[in-house]
Amino acid sequence: MKLSHFIEDMTDLSRAERAENILLGVLSNLRNATDNAYKDYIDHERRDECLGWEAKIDRGEFGEKELKAHRLAAEKLGAYRALGRAATLLEDELHKMRADES
Repeated sequence: MKLSHFIEDMTDLSRAERAENILLGVLSNLRNATDNAYKDYIDHERRDECLGWEAKIDRGEFGEKELKAHRLAAEKLGAYRALGRAATLLEDELHKMRADES
């Protein structure tokens, strides 16, 4: 069920307002988590294992440690993207709810 339908089904406006406030809090938390995930990704990418991978491959120095570091970096980037997408979807639903109220 879409969030907008959930709010539309509520007959008590104060309940709808409370629900919107809760969703805004969730959105804020998602945006903060998204920012933190991006910072975590960037910090990880600055580690020696992730720097200069092209030169390391050319010199035959790209080993298991570097591969694990790059896999972890990919996971961190994926977390950032997933959190950002979830926040955007929630934000879109909130905008639709507000537009329906007008």
